[in-house]
Amino acid sequence: MSNIWLVTSAGIKNAFRLKTGMIILISVTLICVVGIALLMCILLIAPEMESASPDRSILEAHLGVILYSSSLISIGVGLNSLVFQTMVREQARGNLAALMATPLKVFDIWLGKSLALFIPGLLIAIVLTVLNLVIINLIYFLPDIGFVCNWQMLVNSLVILPLMYLCFGIFVHLIGFTTKPVTGNIIAQVFLPVIINLMLQLAIRNVIDANSWQFIVINLGMAVVLGVLILSLKSRLTPERVILSAG
Repeated sequence: MSNIWLVTSAGIKNAFRLKTGMIILISVTLICVVGIALLMCILLIAPEMESASPDRSILEAHLGVILYSSSLISIGVGLNSLVFQTMVREQARGNLAALMATPLKVFDIWLGKSLALFIPGLLIAIVLTVLNLVIINLIYFLPDIGFVCNWQMLVNSLVILPLMYLCFGIFVHLIGFTTKPVTGNIIAQVFLPVIINLMLQLAIRNVIDANSWQFIVINLGMAVVLGVLILSLKSRLTPERVILSAG
């Protein structure tokens, strides 16, 4: 674990050294999260609050969708922005080959690099999701109906979804390390819009409540599927394959 954390901490420091890239990442994420939250508030929450008797369960469902979207976009944009350029740059510069010449195992490098590119998006997701929760409550719900929140929306947005995306980030790195970085990038770029569309369609169209246990199970199920894929492909992670993937 100490070797994994060593690689992770070094990767995080390198990511934050790219100040221009981090500013762009945070700005793009903020614009997307605020834009979607504002749109959903106007279309979903405001009409319900203007009714004669606002239904708290409906408001909780709408707020759950907003918080889930905030977390999903923050982590997704962070991973998509960092993973490809980092893998390409490090393989082009021979950084991975140099790391494998050290006592570090290829497993430590793979997992450490995956965590290093996941953590910045996770931190942004936590901040923006909590801010959305507080600000929306202050603007719409307090003091009329009290603070709107439940454990399901918090677990879904801040625990289950990050777990699913962590598994996805590890999977993308596994593909990028053992085949080509561009392959991992294509998977990452396709996954985010697909998962956003799927989950928001299920929630907004009331197919599944965003705060329900079924919604949690779906996200947890995707994490399990990704975990199975990782375990089935992990044997391909060898120093020879990683070096050849840079060719």
